[in-house]
Amino acid sequence: MWKGNYTRAAEWYRQVMETGTQGVANGNYYSQYKVGWDSNGDVDHYVTYSRAGDASTLVYNTQWRIMFEQPFGSSGFDREWVWVLPFDSKFKPDNSLIKLFSPSGGNYL
Repeated sequence: MWKGNYTRAAEWYRQVMETGTQGVANGNYYSQYKVGWDSNGDVDHYVTYSRAGDASTLVYNTQWRIMFEQPFGSSGFDREWVWVLPFDSKFKPDNSLIKLFSPSGGNYL
């Protein structure tokens, strides 16, 4: 973590994660760095199914699909979109993120 400077790494992490806690409005305080959810589905950016575990029942009229259709500046842009970047050596042709961030042989860490 930041070449052993854990205190400085924590300060930077806090600064980024508290972006949504300074003078925010419209409930954004609790959802700035979370997957957004609301009752009408216009800011929901996640995959769901109408029947749990049944991939043939993908909900595609709202939620994850709308992130590609919303105009810039809509409330959906106030939410965090990417939480997981998988690292797997089996990705083909290769996974450049492993080369960059791997703790063993990576170029960054």
